Amino acid sequence: MKTYIVLRQSPDWENISINKFREQSRRFCELIGRPTEQINMYVDLWNKTFKISFFETRQKIKEITIENLHSIENVEIVNNIDELIPSDIKEGYYIFIDDDDWLHPQIADLLSEIDNKNMGNGIVWGSVAFGTLNKNIIIRRKLDGYCYTNNYAIIGNFLKFYLLNNDNKIFQHGKAHNILVKNGRLIINEYWSITNKNPSSTVYMEQLLKGNLSSELFTEGIINYLSRFKQIDSEIDISLIWAKTMMMKMEQIFLDLL
Repeated sequence: MKTYIVLRQSPDWENISINKFREQSRRFCELIGRPTEQINMYVDLWNKTFKISFFETRQKIKEITIENLHSIENVEIVNNIDELIPSDIKEGYYIFIDDDDWLHPQIADLLSEIDNKNMGNGIVWGSVAFGTLNKNIIIRRKLDGYCYTNNYAIIGNFLKFYLLNNDNKIFQHGKAHNILVKNGRLIINEYWSITNKNPSSTVYMEQLLKGNLSSELFTEGIINYLSRFKQIDSEIDISLIWAKTMMMKMEQIFLDLL
């Protein structure tokens, strides 16, 4: 079956106006259950603190992801989730990602090798988190079948059923997890994707600042983030070596901020 990669939250960082972004971020905060102005306050603090704007930084991070996606063979990329309408959904695997996520360059070939007779309505593989606020910079999450931001694929016919019933919450990983648990999925005990939890991501800023909108704290957080890059060689293994170049590009983006 063919593999489709769908960009979930992906603003046009180069051209979006601040007012349009503020509107979009309010809707996103409501969707994920956060205070309406939370992201807008983080962005204002970022632009006050660093010499490169939040939008410019996010564009550079997005370019790493787009380069990663274009290196994957035998996939079709849907650049805007609003373009995904029921009548266009075909048989195949649909992977949903954000514009700072990374996928194994052979993801389509790996999926094609699966015996789909026993997989239910989706597939879940292992998720790696890179850069989170942990001691390690590379975190291999438990292989327990939980859907994180980019470690699952939904079968086309099943996805179409939900969209025809006007239930687009399946685009978000929390809802997708509950649906696949209820309706059946195959768990793969391998790591095929990476969540790029860098200091410009919502969860990272939330965990770092904890409501304290301090430029000093923000700067310290990025210095700490950068200090852990020296651990990459000791933490990475052959299954993740495909992502090392992208990891090092992330380091340069945040070095340039300071």
